[in-house]
Amino acid sequence: MTNPPKNYGQLLVLPSLSPRNLSGASKNHLTGFFVFSDGKGVNRVVGAESHLEFNYGLCLAAHPDTAYLQEQVLFVWRDPVGDLRDHFFDFVVTHSDGSKLAYTVKPMVWNRGEFAEDMPHIAEQARASGRFSDVRLLSDTDLDRVSLFNAKLLHACRAGVPAHDAVARSVVQGMAGVVALRVLVEQTGLAGDGFRALVRLIRSGHLRLRNHEHISYDAALFKAAQP
Repeated sequence: MTNPPKNYGQLLVLPSLSPRNLSGASKNHLTGFFVFSDGKGVNRVVGAESHLEFNYGLCLAAHPDTAYLQEQVLFVWRDPVGDLRDHFFDFVVTHSDGSKLAYTVKPMVWNRGEFAEDMPHIAEQARASGRFSDVRLLSDTDLDRVSLFNAKLLHACRAGVPAHDAVARSVVQGMAGVVALRVLVEQTGLAGDGFRALVRLIRSGHLRLRNHEHISYDAALFKAAQP
């Protein structure tokens, strides 16, 4: 792999804050990592211990209300017989309003037995602790494929190019009403580079999809905020 000819201001990536050491390889399931950026210059590694976790991590990171994302957050709870036990929430999301949601990711086929018995107690105690605003269980049956597609695209296009981004901002500043993404791309005159710059404006919340659909050249967009 060659180094890029220019550095467009990307900062060094900070290590994961996970208290657990995630395996770099496994014979039985996927383990992976991606870089989460909070939009304010902080870039941090986020790990996942399954393909489902990895996909949900990308979706949570791409959500417009997500201000910060951390994986494998320890919560100590007390079981029905009074013993203290550890539970690691797969993700904790801090929202732009300061609220914190804790997520456990588990395939539906595993949502049974001891796990199914323990989770209501864990969730109740986590809410009562005041550390988390709410607790959510995410399964494979809940994963929205449109949101996953868009999350992957938003992540892939996240690295800014100042010259291209300036052109995209100029185009969006002058837009009115609902416009197809292909029209905005044409107005940038940058072809694929213009598409990626406009995707970054979707990621930042300046542009929004009118409908719940794949981000594509045919997608209808409106200006949510002045870039």
